[in-house]
Amino acid sequence: EVFKANDFENNYTIQNLSITNSSELFAESAIYLMQPNNVTVSNIRIHDYNRNGLSLATPAITDALHLPTSLYLNNVEISDNVGAKAASFGVIEDCVITNLIVRNNIPNYNADTISGGGIGFGGHPDFPDRYNYKLINSEITNNINATWEWPVSSSAIVILQRTNLDIVNCTIGDNIVETSDGGAVVLGSYDIDLNIYNSILYGDEPRELYLEDPYFVDEPCTVNISNSLIMGGEEDIEYGSTNVVNWLEGNIDADPLWQNSEDYPFALNELSPCIDAGTMDLPAGITLPEFDLAGNPRIYGGAVDMGAYEWSPVDSDNYELPITNYELKNYPNPFNPSTTISFTLGEDATQAEVKVYNIKGQLVKTLMDAQVSPGEFNIIWEGTDNQNIPVGNGIYFVKLNVDGIERSVKKITVMK
Repeated sequence: EVFKANDFENNYTIQNLSITNSSELFAESAIYLMQPNNVTVSNIRIHDYNRNGLSLATPAITDALHLPTSLYLNNVEISDNVGAKAASFGVIEDCVITNLIVRNNIPNYNADTISGGGIGFGGHPDFPDRYNYKLINSEITNNINATWEWPVSSSAIVILQRTNLDIVNCTIGDNIVETSDGGAVVLGSYDIDLNIYNSILYGDEPRELYLEDPYFVDEPCTVNISNSLIMGGEEDIEYGSTNVVNWLEGNIDADPLWQNSEDYPFALNELSPCIDAGTMDLPAGITLPEFDLAGNPRIYGGAVDMGAYEWSPVDSDNYELPITNYELKNYPNPFNPSTTISFTLGEDATQAEVKVYNIKGQLVKTLMDAQVSPGEFNIIWEGTDNQNIPVGNGIYFVKLNVDGIERSVKKITVMK
């Protein structure tokens, strides 16, 4: 592991960390937390890793001591990993996850136990407590699961016993289960309450939602779905003989009309039926972030949109700075308090400027103005202007000029 916390360690933060390119075929989890209590994980990217990206573990089954646990995740990306699930959230009594991206995670077909897929939530039969999770403004897309064992395979989310999970303004799409059963979101045990609000579940194979028959018929699972787009509608949900699915107001079965753009393929286009189709009548304790995953205001127009992206008619072409997205990249984005801006220059480059502008085209910060040689460049912007005063929340543009010619402009977001 790159980071491992043992039992009973409380009140700490893990932030501003990028974990990439694991060379071990069966590496341990990139971040492994045992019974975290009042722990915050923010601005983390786990990329091209083998096995689990993020694990939140239970104590050993024989351990009689079970302490309160709470965890807060914000701006975490787990992508392009091979092996087990992208993230496992074990016995966590209160967990709030905002702006999580789980994308392109696939199985390791050479392992003894083939798995892969998205994330897992849930308690343990040895612990009688209920566990409360909130997944807000997050994207789970293009993941593959190839498990042939219990629980029933899930490509995006699997939920186990005695769990309350609220899924709010999430986009779950194009995930695949390579078995005949299962689906994108699977309730694989008993006594589970799942609430889905303002979310999109579309393009997942073989289905969007699967509720396995509970072990105990007197402890069924309940799913409430409101103001969400579910491919196939209520009729395509597999929910067994004792579970309950409440199909509430505002749900639709339609093509969400994603943009399929290079930067944000699951953002909505201007004709999407998901625009202004959400609700703000949300469970207690749910707070939407100020910005969506693309850095746009989370609520625009008459109502919040479905999914993790808010459509806005203000296109980047309307700003004074054109967006070319040539080679300029940054991570994390959105960010707080700093982001790393990366680019590569060829052999003919002799001079480079990197400057930050606000949405009005006004210069905010000069990050680089120098003679250069070919190679890769990484510049850290601390979110300050030329007077080293912190800038406010919002959208900014980083502009790269090489030898007097504009080569790239990147839209980035400061989120505090």
